[in-house]
Amino acid sequence: MRPIHFPNTSNIMLHVRIELPVAQNWETFCTYLYTPTEYARDRRGSCWAFEGGEVSYSTIYSYFNSLAKDQQEIIQSNRDLTSLCTSLPLFTGLDTIQLCFSSYIKPPFDWCAERMLLDGQLSFPRHVEVMATAIAAAKKYRVAIRTLIISGFYPRVLCHSRLVTDIISEAFSDVKELQLHDSPAILNFFEQCPLPQLERFEIGCYWMSVSHLERFIYAHARTIKFLHLEDIWLFRENREGNILNLTLADTKMILDSLTNIRYSGILSELTINRKIDGCYEMKESFA
Repeated sequence: MRPIHFPNTSNIMLHVRIELPVAQNWETFCTYLYTPTEYARDRRGSCWAFEGGEVSYSTIYSYFNSLAKDQQEIIQSNRDLTSLCTSLPLFTGLDTIQLCFSSYIKPPFDWCAERMLLDGQLSFPRHVEVMATAIAAAKKYRVAIRTLIISGFYPRVLCHSRLVTDIISEAFSDVKELQLHDSPAILNFFEQCPLPQLERFEIGCYWMSVSHLERFIYAHARTIKFLHLEDIWLFRENREGNILNLTLADTKMILDSLTNIRYSGILSELTINRKIDGCYEMKESFA
């Protein structure tokens, strides 16, 4: 038998397939998830018209039932955790982890997937926990993650358990660069549990308030030097009596809103929005 050689690579992109269906039996599906009456209503609205035909009620059930069985088998057997704990130590040069969260629900089922999955986002935190557990175990074999990239993490909370918090903090204690895209809960988590070696932070593709960003930067004031904002929609809060007005901010308004951060003496460089030529829409260096 020929030996198997594992690549010594410094960068692995892990696309996490997340689905948490509960359509595991016909009665649950018909009674709680998607009743025949609801199907009839949506059918009249042409919601199930697809490629010149029509998707039947039983086909919808079969599709989500299949996903439910697959995902529950993985969860109950801990197959994902076992596989990661076994494989990660073999990549001795691994220093980057990218987690891209997506439901991968195909048309024409995607539009109603949220109700079938009871919000598939509920399973996202578990997959971060699994990955963190595997990384923490791999650290015993001198695997150190220096760059962490997370996108599409929509749940409001990353974890509720102190034990899980400690696992995540341990797993990512070597991270020097953090990139968060469309993942506000991760920002909140690392504000409360700072990354002790973080030097560079990139945030992009979601709405945020200046106060949240300020708290994160101040929590990492001892180590952070570089901040990059990419496609940020920033809330400008203007109160008129009991009314809170929220407006979109352009690059200049964002820059003006970051006055406290810019003159805090913490950062060495601030950049906003990459351009095709490799430059930035705005770049500011601090002495």
